Amino acid sequence: MKQKFASLFLVSAAMLLCLNHPCTAENSTELYNKGRESFRAGNMADAESYFKQSVAANQYYCLAHYGLGRVYLSSRGKINDSIIHLKKSVHLDQSFGKGYFYLGMAQLFSGDHIGALHSFEKAYSTDSTLTESLYNMGVIHEYLLKDYRAFTYYRAYFKAIGKKKETEF
Repeated sequence: MKQKFASLFLVSAAMLLCLNHPCTAENSTELYNKGRESFRAGNMADAESYFKQSVAANQYYCLAHYGLGRVYLSSRGKINDSIIHLKKSVHLDQSFGKGYFYLGMAQLFSGDHIGALHSFEKAYSTDSTLTESLYNMGVIHEYLLKDYRAFTYYRAYFKAIGKKKETEF
């Protein structure tokens, strides 16, 4: 009886291992990559589906939340959903400059100028290639009637893009 139980246990364990084997289901990175390709092709419905599956496969995957946030940002009716997922992406990876940049864009579209300002500042401080953050900070300061602050950010933006052109051959 003990041998029968032990062999039944081993068969059950083997079946569970096969069902959970990485080859039986796509992982979150594969799903994210499919979502990214759909996004680039302009197929937002498929992109959203793949990014949702990626989040379901791994809720701690920064890029899955980022992708979903980008899809929702592209459909203006889902700005709040975009903010939720972009905030999650930067919470999971606090050095993810692009996540902060698009979070700033979503916050700007939602009317949260101060939140957007902080997100753009964080985007640029974590990734200095995101020079558009400087321009957007200038826009926000101009909107807030802080003309001199706006001027300093515009000047920093034009200086930064001038350096980019100098380094490009």
